Amino acid sequence: LKKPSIKKTIKKEERNKVTIINTEKSSVPIKETQADITNSYHIIGGAFIDKSNADRYKNRLASEGNKSSIIGRFDKLYIVSISSYSSLDDANSSLKEARTISSNAWIFKWP
Repeated sequence: LKKPSIKKTIKKEERNKVTIINTEKSSVPIKETQADITNSYHIIGGAFIDKSNADRYKNRLASEGNKSSIIGRFDKLYIVSISSYSSLDDANSSLKEARTISSNAWIFKWP
């Protein structure tokens, strides 16, 4: 058997390569879509397609005394955290209370 040359192998890989391009226009600065990396665990209160709805929810949570933020955009949804924690244990301890704010609250770990 003859082994394929490196040149042919590279060309074959390039043909099979999938490139994902973000075609969606966004006026959101990158800094607004990145989570605070010092706190990896976030209790999520809601996810919104429209940024204006996410902003409104975040502001409402903040006005109620929560350290709310829009932690990012995932699967075309703006994710709004009620609060953030450095450990999973701390986040779990606060989840029950967070569910009094949002009944569907859940914990998200920043990658």
